[in-house]
Amino acid sequence: MRNEDGSVKAKIIPASRWPLAGILALLLVSGSACGRNSGRAPASHDHPGDEQADHVPAGSAPGEKDPGIAAAPRPFSGRDEHDHLHVSEADSGRLSWRKPELGEPLHILELMGVISADQDRSEVVTARIGGRIAAVKADVGQHLARGATLFILDSPELLSLKETFIRCAQEQRLHQAAYERARILLPQQGIEAGTAEERRAQAAISRARYLAAREALIRLGLSLRLLDEAAAADAPEETVSAFITPRLAVASPLAGLVLERDLVAGEWVSAEKPLFRITDNRRLWGVFNATAAQYEHLRQDADLELSIQGLPGPMPRSRILRIYPLVEESSRTVKVRLGFANPGGRVRPGMFASARLRVPAGVRRWLVAGEALTTINGVAGVFLHEGDGFRFLPLEQAERDGAGRLILPDALAGKEIVTQGVFALKSALLLRTAGGDEHAGHGH
Repeated sequence: MRNEDGSVKAKIIPASRWPLAGILALLLVSGSACGRNSGRAPASHDHPGDEQADHVPAGSAPGEKDPGIAAAPRPFSGRDEHDHLHVSEADSGRLSWRKPELGEPLHILELMGVISADQDRSEVVTARIGGRIAAVKADVGQHLARGATLFILDSPELLSLKETFIRCAQEQRLHQAAYERARILLPQQGIEAGTAEERRAQAAISRARYLAAREALIRLGLSLRLLDEAAAADAPEETVSAFITPRLAVASPLAGLVLERDLVAGEWVSAEKPLFRITDNRRLWGVFNATAAQYEHLRQDADLELSIQGLPGPMPRSRILRIYPLVEESSRTVKVRLGFANPGGRVRPGMFASARLRVPAGVRRWLVAGEALTTINGVAGVFLHEGDGFRFLPLEQAERDGAGRLILPDALAGKEIVTQGVFALKSALLLRTAGGDEHAGHGH
């Protein structure tokens, strides 16, 4: 129907009178228009793992993706044909595979503890004689050579011992000479036998006093050479004068690290007071705590893997030296002492450490090298060698034992698991698979 000016006259029809075919046509037209207006092709997926449809903006070439939209990674099931690689798609010359072996997985027991000095290679230094500290020559943390001076002591008691030593040396020479003359005169009856015996006794007593005085000075660190020079009959006066002094240089009894110092210049100290503690830190101890469950697996002389907090790099192997018999009341743990070499002195007493012990789990499982495990799009699994190709097989549970070996389910017994060249297979699979994430994390 037309109007008087020739235009089409619209006639409104109630919705209740719309024919069914017209309604369907209207819906199809509206859907098509919406698809064109949105600028996105409608997604059509036959499988839940397929990618989202590419977004092609207006003016883009066919097949060109919108960089603002990322494709969702396709999950791997191990049963899809896309999870298979033909041997021609991988560098088979760099690949190797092997069947799992039946063995006992190793569990790791980790003990926590603190590094300490080796008490068998440590020395506590005292003055060994009372006096005043004239000077201090060493401090905590220093590495000292054996014989290095620790401190200078000014001791009146030392002066008295030196005077006694010189006097005893002279008396011993006089009494020895008198006894030698008596031995010559006695056969000639130029001296009575009683007198000769008395001189022999005096010579023996003076000799004992001399040796005791010399030993007292040796115990204080004075050398035999110095004592012999000062006690010689022909010793120059300058030598004796230099010897008769109250000063004593106390030296380190061993080469090592100064751990403790408890003295200051000017302080009066007793003979027994500990002033320095020095350890030969080429070997150290570690004192660790073991729970009741861990205690059952510990054995004397067992090797443990040591790790020092704050020190990167490999550490020497440690060995159990002693397992203490008592349980600590507060912590309910048993102390374990380890010993280890410390080349270069990197490790210091007081550092925190952990020790790892690998023990058999008590059950037998199928095991393969840990390098077989990899991760693709967040799915952990292994590559199987099957016929002329390889298949990625996800694992429901990926677990390594204490030795780093991969524990496999019984269903994979007898299967050929790729252990070398896994990364190459993973890269080939991701490059070939539509939507694969080439930067997925590797499980190594």
